Amino acid sequence: MPRVQHELIVFPTELALRRFQQQEALRCGFVDASGHTTLSRLWKQCMPYASVKGTRLSPVEQVLLRRQVVEVAAGHFAGQGALGRLSAGALGGVLDKLIAELASLPNDVPQMIDWFLGQRRGGKLWQLGMLASVWRARLQQEGYADAVDVNRALLNLFKGRRDRWPPILNNCRKLTFKSVRWFNPFEERCVSALNQKLKVAVESALPPAHAEAAGDRLGQQIQAEIMAEPWAGWAENLGDALAVDSPEIFNLSDAVRISFSRSAGPYGEVEDLARRICWNLQELDIPADRIALVVPNLQQVQDIVPHVFSRFQIPYFFRRGRPVLSSAAVKAFLAWLAFPLRPERSVMMDLVRNPALRFDDREGEIKRLMKQPPRLRAAAEPLSGLQALERLKEKMAEPEDHFNAEALKRVEQVLEKLGERGLPLAELVDLLEELLENETVKPRSSREQGVWILNPHDAAGLDFDVVLFAGLNEGEFPAVPQQDALLNDHERHWLRTHLEEQGRTLPKMALPKADVLFEQQSVLFLTALGMAREQLVFSHQSADQEGNEKGAGEYFRKLWSLAGWPAQERVQLSPYDQWRAAVLDGGNFVLSHWKRQQAAAPEDREPMPGESFLPIIPLPLCRAQDEALQSAVKDGGGNAAVQPPSGLLERLVQALAVEAERDTYLDAEIDERSPSEFCGHIEPLKEQVRQWLEAKQELSPTALEALAQNRYIFLLERVFGIYDPRMADDMPDPMDRGGLIHSILCEVYASIAAGTAGINSAPRFAVKSAAGWMLRAEGGVDAVPLAVFDPNCRGEYEAFARRTANRRLEQAKLGHPGVWAAERQKVLEMVLNFVRYDVETCAAENRFPALFEQSFSGETSVDLGCIRAHGIIDRIDLIFEETGCLKRVRVLDYKGSSRARNGRDEYVEEIIRNLDCQLPVYAFAAQQRFFGEANTASVNARTETGYLIYEREYSKLRSRLSKSLIPMDEPGVAEGFLRTLESNMAKLKAGDFAVDPLIAGYTDYTAVCRTDAVERDDLE
Repeated sequence: MPRVQHELIVFPTELALRRFQQQEALRCGFVDASGHTTLSRLWKQCMPYASVKGTRLSPVEQVLLRRQVVEVAAGHFAGQGALGRLSAGALGGVLDKLIAELASLPNDVPQMIDWFLGQRRGGKLWQLGMLASVWRARLQQEGYADAVDVNRALLNLFKGRRDRWPPILNNCRKLTFKSVRWFNPFEERCVSALNQKLKVAVESALPPAHAEAAGDRLGQQIQAEIMAEPWAGWAENLGDALAVDSPEIFNLSDAVRISFSRSAGPYGEVEDLARRICWNLQELDIPADRIALVVPNLQQVQDIVPHVFSRFQIPYFFRRGRPVLSSAAVKAFLAWLAFPLRPERSVMMDLVRNPALRFDDREGEIKRLMKQPPRLRAAAEPLSGLQALERLKEKMAEPEDHFNAEALKRVEQVLEKLGERGLPLAELVDLLEELLENETVKPRSSREQGVWILNPHDAAGLDFDVVLFAGLNEGEFPAVPQQDALLNDHERHWLRTHLEEQGRTLPKMALPKADVLFEQQSVLFLTALGMAREQLVFSHQSADQEGNEKGAGEYFRKLWSLAGWPAQERVQLSPYDQWRAAVLDGGNFVLSHWKRQQAAAPEDREPMPGESFLPIIPLPLCRAQDEALQSAVKDGGGNAAVQPPSGLLERLVQALAVEAERDTYLDAEIDERSPSEFCGHIEPLKEQVRQWLEAKQELSPTALEALAQNRYIFLLERVFGIYDPRMADDMPDPMDRGGLIHSILCEVYASIAAGTAGINSAPRFAVKSAAGWMLRAEGGVDAVPLAVFDPNCRGEYEAFARRTANRRLEQAKLGHPGVWAAERQKVLEMVLNFVRYDVETCAAENRFPALFEQSFSGETSVDLGCIRAHGIIDRIDLIFEETGCLKRVRVLDYKGSSRARNGRDEYVEEIIRNLDCQLPVYAFAAQQRFFGEANTASVNARTETGYLIYEREYSKLRSRLSKSLIPMDEPGVAEGFLRTLESNMAKLKAGDFAVDPLIAGYTDYTAVCRTDAVERDDLE
């Protein structure tokens, strides 16, 4: 004999069921759960006994079938009408809404579709009918059943013979629905059918008066008989006052149980409420599972709550689990899968660095990518679910934590169901995200002992000591009543009238208008409010995360007027605010706001702001180590009597001392600073620097310039080898482009000097004799061949330079091909301008380009006293007297326009400051090469050094050279340069790697040195 169940209790949610069973077990020591179920469970248990025509659609099958239907329907619409102009995705969304609407009235679907199709052809209603008929036809063709078929079968089951019901219903004598807010049209018809053959009791989630009023407004045919669980008296009074909008009903003595707060941004709001939760946990000893945070939309806080609560060390429990799409591993896989749709180098570099993805050599791959253009080549080829699954298995690292591991398993399951059917990559990614949108992962072990995170739909049949509401903003909760995008109120009225004229009896909530939907929100809010037994906290965001003003919603405004400061003659602080005021120093933000509100008119009073409005959280209110450190460093107004744990305090004191020493150092004049290891004075590194210098023996001029710009960056880059990475770009890299120009010019000029350029000009040589270097027509031992530029052969020089440059430019291909095509012409013009300049001026000046890319190092390195220097001179020209004797050596360095200055004085100043070490060092090296000595009065008088600036405009070339050309006997140049160099080297050897001053250069190092960079023009 089957067991007779005297009463079957149906709960609205799994949460309500578990909470009831827990309380019963605590009260009685045991609980018989055989007579307990939920509404969704009950429908599932009935499904095997219902005669459903067709195979039930899985989520994947429904989405794929929907795509087919949308494609067919769109063909009928031909781009016309309201639905014809929608995208495939938007039309699919309309179809989903239409199916849900039809499923609420499963036995009326044929009449509804006929009515749609009977409307004006091509209009929106006709198109809805066409969409629904195509969907129903495809279902029948494929042998599938959707929600309409399932609901119709269930309804027919309940209307049929009782002995065909499942045992759980057939064997019970009473069916009790607990904590009911309302029944939707389908549920109402099912309960009515059950009530014909079984005693049915309905217990409301609302107090009797509220339940009756809501039932009337929602047109519920089945009214609740009793209240499931009594509310706290003060909460019921508040609900009554809210319902009639009258403060007289509410006892103001209970206002101490109700708090109001306003915050800045969604993250700030969660933080502010989390601080209140900490206060309840620590100061009032309220268990975490007796606290609930209610948010209108869980998706908006699915990332915020785990981050904030983990920082504050608050245990929490997500009712629905954590969304699969919030998993870091799933996000990484989706980004990897979708990469060909946006093949940018920066995206790929982020993927390579992502630990959720497998890469054998991450650093090597990053270096390779840095040499690639910003946009990579990646074909977005069609992909099947199984192919995507193979990529997942190949690329995803095995997650160590339960959440990410389970989330990836959900992705694998969806991809398996998608099978071998190939889809365009964009569609596959969109489809995958859609199918995972409502998937969640619950913790490995239950965390119901933590703070419960709920939305209003979950708030039936539960009770908590403390209930906090977040997001009570205008247009968010309650949402603005809007007519449905599927059917407006008039269309719903016409359809309802049509069905009723055909003799169909419809629940009032069938085809509901916007006012019914708004009433549902009120019932949801009241139900959530009724969960509170001791405290209620209402919060809204008065500013968004960008600082824009946001308004409080209707519920918040009404409750604030009923139970907040506007209703009080004497403004009183809540217990939480009293505690905050007590632990903070006098004049704190809590007391300051409270005093301002006392002086304000009642209607102008504003709720207490949360800490999210403060730039720094006062130390006594800090709940996380990061904010405690900020508070201690910036003196956030903390009370010394309230101290963090000793370990944290010790670290904070150390950090304070570091910052104080840095501030003292940076505020002092450079010559008056005391060495500080926190500003780069690292004396223990002296020995390491000595060994490094000993191994190097020589430094380049650019290294000496780096030493002058900032010694700390010199330490990182030159000594430790830590460089700012160079990234390839669509534009050619300036260093690569400069190197290419140097190479082309070297080949052109060396060929002319060697006589291999095919130009018929008389050769010339610089020959060393007892009297010095002489200009000769024939060479000899150690003779230097010179580049001769005959003005009469101008066309030949340009033609040779053009051929050489074009050949080298074609081979180079720097940057994006399209960009390089334009840059090639610029480079060619620069090269030709140098050649043109020399053709026009060399003969008149008796000047001959002699050496190109001349290196000096080792035995030929330059002795600067405190250090030896090596390098490569771009070009050395020799200028001869009419007698053929060497008159002057001109040292030239090719540079881009960034080296151009307004006058000679600026070049001289940079040389003296060591911000330009190339001109003097190259000059000294050239002197050694041709005079056998360097930096003497006689050779300085015969040496000049300057820059040849890359120019597309030929007219600027001569003037820029003349401005940069510095005679080495210029007063103070050589002496000032060496004096500064000696000082810099002495500081280097002493371990003085000061972070300041930082002289601005090509790379921005302000974040590394934590000080402001000084522009060269602002140097004193």
